[in-house]
Amino acid sequence: MDPSFTDENTASKQLTEVLKKNGIKTDSLLDEHFIFASMFWGAVAGGYLLYARKQRETMPLIGGVAMMAVSFMVTSWFWMSLASIGIMIAVWRLSRQGY
Repeated sequence: MDPSFTDENTASKQLTEVLKKNGIKTDSLLDEHFIFASMFWGAVAGGYLLYARKQRETMPLIGGVAMMAVSFMVTSWFWMSLASIGIMIAVWRLSRQGY
């Protein structure tokens, strides 16, 4: 976050302090790579959810929910992308096995 914004706004300053206290890095949350990766993997997760609803399959549903959770909870674009690709591979393999 921009230091000039947090210095002027006391509520933002308190929120930043609480996040840092709990170990959440606020520097990467407004990074363009993080925002693009979050948007991209969230859209892919939405596609999985729509596919699962239309085909009435549980494995893409679980994968879509997991990918959506990763795009909300992981604060690094690199780890978010690796986790999402891993989820996609797991859904593909488990779907081929008949789950």
